[in-house]
Amino acid sequence: MNTFKSIHHLIQSRKEAIFAYQKKHNQWLPITYSQFLNSYLKLSAFFRSIDIDAQSSIAIFSKTRIEWNLVDFAIQANRCITVGLYSNDSDRNINNCLKLTNPKLLVLESYEQLAKIQSIDSDWGWSKPVIVMDANHCQAEPVYHLASILKKPLCEKKSQIIENDINNIASNEIISYIFTSGTSGEQKAVVLTQGNLYHTAQVYKEHYPISQEDKTLLFLPMSHIFARVMFYASIHWGQNHYYLESVDELVEQLKLVNPTTLLVVPRLLEKVMANIEKNVAEKNLLSRLLYRFSLFSGRLHNTSPLPKVVTRPLYYIADRLILNSLRKIFGSSLRFVGAGGGHLSPEVCRYFWSIGIPVYEGYASTESGGLGIFNYPKDSLIGSIGKPILPVECKTEKDGELLMKSPSVALGYLSKTGLQRFDEWISTGDIAEVDLSGYYRISDRKKDLIINAYGKNIAPSWIEDQFLIHADIENIIVIGHNRPYLTALIVPTENQCSDEYVYSTIGDIVSHVNQRLSRHEQIKQFALIPPFEIENQQLTSTMKKRRFAIENSHRDIIERLYATKSNRLVTQ
Repeated sequence: MNTFKSIHHLIQSRKEAIFAYQKKHNQWLPITYSQFLNSYLKLSAFFRSIDIDAQSSIAIFSKTRIEWNLVDFAIQANRCITVGLYSNDSDRNINNCLKLTNPKLLVLESYEQLAKIQSIDSDWGWSKPVIVMDANHCQAEPVYHLASILKKPLCEKKSQIIENDINNIASNEIISYIFTSGTSGEQKAVVLTQGNLYHTAQVYKEHYPISQEDKTLLFLPMSHIFARVMFYASIHWGQNHYYLESVDELVEQLKLVNPTTLLVVPRLLEKVMANIEKNVAEKNLLSRLLYRFSLFSGRLHNTSPLPKVVTRPLYYIADRLILNSLRKIFGSSLRFVGAGGGHLSPEVCRYFWSIGIPVYEGYASTESGGLGIFNYPKDSLIGSIGKPILPVECKTEKDGELLMKSPSVALGYLSKTGLQRFDEWISTGDIAEVDLSGYYRISDRKKDLIINAYGKNIAPSWIEDQFLIHADIENIIVIGHNRPYLTALIVPTENQCSDEYVYSTIGDIVSHVNQRLSRHEQIKQFALIPPFEIENQQLTSTMKKRRFAIENSHRDIIERLYATKSNRLVTQ
């Protein structure tokens, strides 16, 4: 049965095997399955002691860390509902999430976060219970310290009661409310069952060759469907988890930990590629030629249909000259990378395959329970999102919108009036194409498609991808609906909108990219603007762009772009 019961029994069977490593005082300290098991059972018993009933919601306000997963499993052992709040989210979104899900308990990292929550909703820490992860001492109840809870012994009687409850969990019980990114407006709470998420985890287990010999770095937010279901699948595989304290340490820890698999968002790969290309551009002619030769050789060997016996000699030379050192950015043991949570440019995907790092892009949504269309080692095509993983079924509407159905599809959205159930086939909101071999490609969000003044349909995301592979561009949004030509709002990496060097550099990039675009896709005017922010609702908590909000905030600048004869406009 696809419920927490299956994972729980796996954890019980592994006893003193290493479950994860946690970094403390610059050392990676091992945590066994037995320690993890005892901790979440103790926490589940504590929930019961303060009268947290089954199917009550419990919110976690924290970045990814081992305590996040510990709390999540304690919630499931108590047959309650996990509500993940993004640690970087805006006050407005947090307030909306708390009001909609009405959690009976809040678990957070620090008293600083408690003060933030209390500024949003004064009930927390006063009339509603709170558990703090990092506190060294506790205020009076109802504020509790996690370490203090875990120090208390678990009696056999309570343990048996929890065990019986776990064994009786039904697949249709609600496991979590996961919030969508809300690119077009307010975030929506997707209602997911035990059967939804553990079915997805089981399918992943069967398609990706990962074992107890593998290890991975965890840093993506567990509040997101992608990270959550892959974590559940990783317990099936038995791989070791290394919890990264901060994303700022990623480059350093990749070389120290040497992960064999890695789960990333596409933007990370874009930035790595852009930085490599920028560094190479500053080297002498011979170094640049060797770099290009090596990439060409790698592309022939790893992505072309030519026999390996033909491509291997050149690849052998290229690997020792350049490619091996590029791969070591990710450590010395990486076998492959899984990419999701956003669109991956085919150029970026091909680049990493060329240097010897296979990247498997996938496509799913919170509504689909994290299961959908994926590339995987036995069946992949660069530039596609892959094929539907059985038992997922897909079809497209007349306008190209992708529809999906599977046992992992969520129940529906949680609303103030109750559950808004999904139809059998869920609408994804994405425009898709499928080739004769069954590989799918996503061209853009249906609502984001630009139809210019001459009736041409233009996918802005693809154009934006061409700019995001340049290290000097942090972000970009393409404008042009019902307009005669396209313009762009560009966020420079240096965040110096009026700096003449940045101004000139971005202009050169625009001219260079335009040479590769069709006439109707070219950027005729652009403006440099400050970074998009979560607090001003221009970015979602998962760092996706809210196009309407960005365009609305810069309406005057956009109008000036279409009024000016200059091809560049700079604003502060």
